[in-house]
Amino acid sequence: MGKLTRIFPLLILMLLCAIGVNAQQTEKKSRGEMRKEMAEFKMKFLAQEMELQDNQIEQFTEVYTKMNQEKRQAFASAMRLERKLRSDKDAAEADYAAAAKAMDEAKIKDHEIDRRYDDKFSKFLTAKQRFKMREAEEKFRRKMEQMHRERKGKGGKGK
Repeated sequence: MGKLTRIFPLLILMLLCAIGVNAQQTEKKSRGEMRKEMAEFKMKFLAQEMELQDNQIEQFTEVYTKMNQEKRQAFASAMRLERKLRSDKDAAEADYAAAAKAMDEAKIKDHEIDRRYDDKFSKFLTAKQRFKMREAEEKFRRKMEQMHRERKGKGGKGK
């Protein structure tokens, strides 16, 4: 566990450096490239937090990537509706109802995807590793949100 305690700050430092370099090269990198780099970093972070063995990493990355693609697709239409509502000052009550229903359905699909992929993960991950995966995902999300808030507070775009 002491090894993890030492590696985690190093990973965070690497992420901060990557974001700094990314900010300088924003015009050079597409959104897809930035998403790919972030996904690779997240995979390394999750593998470390879950204490994956070398023989588990490749299979985990493949299955986890597929799961995330399905989740992104599940939320895509709901997110489009939400963005449309934010820009439409004259949106009707029915538009809001449709967006809320789409988001509810996306959340249900998200849960179904989690259940289906948990079965796949259980074939090569221990219960402890699957538990740690959920914790690590939340930890990663919180850290990204914190970094985003700090960046907004230091001259980043604000609302």
